Amino acid sequence: MSEDFLKVVTEVVTLHTKKQADYGQDSDPWANIRCSEPYGIPAWVHASTLVDHKSRRIQSFVTKGKLTNESVRDSLLDRAVYSLAALVLYDEEES
Repeated sequence: MSEDFLKVVTEVVTLHTKKQADYGQDSDPWANIRCSEPYGIPAWVHASTLVDHKSRRIQSFVTKGKLTNESVRDSLLDRAVYSLAALVLYDEEES
């Protein structure tokens, strides 16, 4: 396995941990993503939508050649975190 890949995976875990401290709750680390459920949108679908938002930001960079508020790298990391969150929440719903 690539050492660079493992570094990025570690970075994803670190990013997720830091953001959970801001967005999550002690009783539910996915509270920020579950906020869609009262509207009838499963949390895993909401997380998938957030992946799409980050993908559109990347598309904007490809089209315009620049981003103002977030780097492509940050968007890629966020997309990885939201993808994993979607998978965890999907698995949770299925079990």
